[in-house]
Amino acid sequence: MKASVAVVTPEQMEMHRLGLPVAVSEKVYEAISGKSRKRIQNKRLKGDGIQYLKSGRSVRYFLADILSEL
Repeated sequence: MKASVAVVTPEQMEMHRLGLPVAVSEKVYEAISGKSRKRIQNKRLKGDGIQYLKSGRSVRYFLADILSEL
């Protein structure tokens, strides 16, 4: 079984370059930042994480916020 790798698509990078908001999953956030998913979730629950969107059980983070945090 191969491990899946979370990536930002070329289309998402182009949208980001144009200044449009791009929302990515926790998995992508984890891959970009190097932080564990549990740490990301804990920061979100404590209220000191970056801005996010929640729809049902899905949580998305803005790519610009992830990159500015690095």
